[in-house]
Amino acid sequence: MLLLAGPLACLGVITIANAWLLAAVEIDSLWAAAGFGMIVGAGYLMPMTLNIVINPRFPRPFYYTALNAPFFIGGSVLSCVVMWLI
Repeated sequence: MLLLAGPLACLGVITIANAWLLAAVEIDSLWAAAGFGMIVGAGYLMPMTLNIVINPRFPRPFYYTALNAPFFIGGSVLSCVVMWLI
């Protein structure tokens, strides 16, 4: 259950933070919303993923990051675009 609920809960928190930041920065176009999502994904979520896995329990942290970072970046871009459209 945690395997499914954990990522969903984390994505919910990221979506709420993106919504607040989109309003605070006053994003005014679809491309700006997509770019904002890309900056958040590549600038915060991807390094956070690498930071978490740099420990002795993960034998290949860069591989793990390369495998998972596109999911986080894509989710951030998608959530920002959808929120801008709504």
